[in-house]
Amino acid sequence: MPAKWHKYSYTAQREERKTFILILTFLLFLLVLFTLIHNHAVTMYRIQAETMIPTLSPEERVISTPLYSTQPVEEKGFFLLASAKRGDLVVISPANTDQPGKLKRLVRPLVSFITFQRIIPFSAHDTPGKKPVIRRLLGFPGDTLYLESGILHIKPAGSSHYLTEFELVDRSY
Repeated sequence: MPAKWHKYSYTAQREERKTFILILTFLLFLLVLFTLIHNHAVTMYRIQAETMIPTLSPEERVISTPLYSTQPVEEKGFFLLASAKRGDLVVISPANTDQPGKLKRLVRPLVSFITFQRIIPFSAHDTPGKKPVIRRLLGFPGDTLYLESGILHIKPAGSSHYLTEFELVDRSY
């Protein structure tokens, strides 16, 4: 609480107002920076299913970036850090997602920022069938796949014979 003499001093009031506006501007800058980074560079997902055990367990968090893709750079329209390989984990976004209204799109990053991403209102992640899923990348366009006794067999594009997924992937999982 300011001292009593502040309410009588024009200079002190001006300094308090300037400090308040500076803090508010800094918080607004942080919000905009967070929103840009979160929407275009790095996104965090929470694992909810047990399908990726032992690699990922339920309630673990995964950081994903769209700058890592299997599509050529010309199709994506921006710089890529690296291309995906067999065995990598990828985030698959649903094809038909309803876009929220303008007010919801403004409120969501603000609440997410203030609550340190503990609360994300109006999120498609809450609706079954509309949330992104994390899967292991095993086949590419042009590959032929078949599953026999729980083992996936892959014939890479341009190859004449099938190999198991474990023979094609560089690391074990």
